[in-house]
Amino acid sequence: MSAEPIFRENPSRKILFLLSFLSLISLSKTNDLQSLLKFKTSLLNSNTNVFNTWTPNQNSICNFTGITCNSNQTVKEINLSQQNLSVTLPLDAICSLQSIEKLSLGSNSLYGIVTEELSNCTKLQYLDLGMNSYTGKFPDLSSLTQLKFLNLNHSGFSGQFPWKSLENLTSIEFLSLGDNPFDWSPFPLEILNLHKLYRVYLTNSSLEGEIPEELETSLCFKILSFPITNFPGKSQR
Repeated sequence: MSAEPIFRENPSRKILFLLSFLSLISLSKTNDLQSLLKFKTSLLNSNTNVFNTWTPNQNSICNFTGITCNSNQTVKEINLSQQNLSVTLPLDAICSLQSIEKLSLGSNSLYGIVTEELSNCTKLQYLDLGMNSYTGKFPDLSSLTQLKFLNLNHSGFSGQFPWKSLENLTSIEFLSLGDNPFDWSPFPLEILNLHKLYRVYLTNSSLEGEIPEELETSLCFKILSFPITNFPGKSQR
């Protein structure tokens, strides 16, 4: 009887894999630190003390005010709502955070444009930029396929909103785009296919025409909070 070869796990290979994994985590943490410090630098003129803890000599970036980390000690959330932030949003720094899932910057005084670099935040599940003072168009949302919460309410966005890109947001549950002077547009039919949506606010977002009949009869319409009187073409019954 011939002896079958015996395959044993190579301990050296296992150690090498572990070292490589730890090295990647360490590199990610270093990159996150640099990204957060760049973010801080762009916001230094804001009238806030929130960045006092954002220093390189902290034991961990997870101790920075407003920062929540995942199990690998890399940035998962930035929560800086109502912090008197006043600057153009540095999305190049923010979207270089490879693990970021939540960005909450509502109710500040952020201004300027929101750049196309937002498309690099592909892991975002929660985005709140509401109650700020932006200008210009809002960028395409097609790459943010994991988004569940989107609030842009009363933030000064104008131009044509990328309604078509909503069709990619199949996980969206909360959608608030109201009180922005967008260009006039018919009701976005893409909303009909957002089956997880439980709340939508589109008041004063320059939509016109009739509400689609299929929306009235859908389960989606029955559970949405939506002011149908905003549509001048809607017949009265």
